[in-house]
Formats: sequence, structure tokens, C-alpha cells
Amino acid sequence: MPAAQAIAQACGCQRLNLLIGLRQEQYSLAEQLACARDNLAWAADLAAQADCEVMIEAINPMDNGPVLLTTTAAAASFIAWPGPTSGCSTTRTTCSGPKAT
Repeated sequence: MPAAQAIAQACGCQRLNLLIGLRQEQYSLAEQLACARDNLAWAADLAAQADCEVMIEAINPMDNGPVLLTTTAAAASFIAWPGPTSGCSTTRTTCSGPKAT
């Protein structure tokens, strides 16, 4: 994420696409989603420092394997989870960390 943040700043990019990941059978789905939420919160905080927002998206499992978020509803539900990512927009499926004052 720090490298993506530096590139985004250098290019004037204000949005970064964050892939939530592939399903890993050695972990429960709940464990894997909790880890992904923690990573999303961390990435959103870093992105906010660069005045960027982090976006997530549903991914087609037919072309990409067993991904965690396969529908727009799943992506919206993922970011609507109460906790560190609760500042996310469920309408655009994006997440911005807290803005520094």
C-alpha cells in the first residue's frame, strides 16, 4: 500500500482499487473477512493521508477463482460492517479513512 500511495500521489490519482482477495480454505470465512476488514481500514487510513479514497469491487469468480466478494451486494455488506470501515460509502462501494485536520 505505501508504494501504491506514493504512485497515486505522483500521478494525481485520487482513487485506489483494493482487491479483497481469494478465498483461502485453511481459514474460516469469518476469519478471512475480519482480516480483510482490518486491511481495508489500514489501507483507507493510508489513502486518506494522500487525500485518496480506497475502492473495493465484486470480482467475477468464473475468471478469477474463488474470490471473497462476488456480488455488489456482498461488497456493500462487507463495507457496511460496523467497525473501522464504518465510514465507507455503501452506495459507491468506496471507503475513505478519516481525514486529517
